[in-house]
Amino acid sequence: MRKTIPPSNGENLLNIILAKRLFIVLMVAFFMSFTIPSAIAENDTNSAKRMLFAYLFGEYIQKCQSKEKFSDSNSKNIRKAAALAALKVEYLNANKNKLIGDMLKAELSLKKYKVHYFLNTRFFNYYASQSNLQQKVADAATEYQTSYSSVFPYHIPNF
Repeated sequence: MRKTIPPSNGENLLNIILAKRLFIVLMVAFFMSFTIPSAIAENDTNSAKRMLFAYLFGEYIQKCQSKEKFSDSNSKNIRKAAALAALKVEYLNANKNKLIGDMLKAELSLKKYKVHYFLNTRFFNYYASQSNLQQKVADAATEYQTSYSSVFPYHIPNF
């Protein structure tokens, strides 16, 4: 049988220190295995929400752009609605990333009506601070009327 030589006190102390360090490293790795996937999952959730908000945002812009097509209407109210939609499109395109970020910060739920309400509120708050929304809408509606009437003057045909 072989005789083993017991380690000296210096070697024993070194083994204890290495064992403690190894234990600490393993514990850190163990806890990191729980925190990193949750951080990744949270990041994936935010990117998925950002994509869904961007989709709803784009859908809302398309609706406003479809309303813009009525700028040649004979009705003054419809022309005003078209001018307002044009201003919305301009504002939304200029502030798209900021608004989507604000929706994420506000933890807005992914419901179409809530996104529309949020965007409308931001739009009207912005122009309320500018205090010239009504004048812009009136000017745009008048501009559309004059351009339309010069091309196709309104008249009632005689039957």
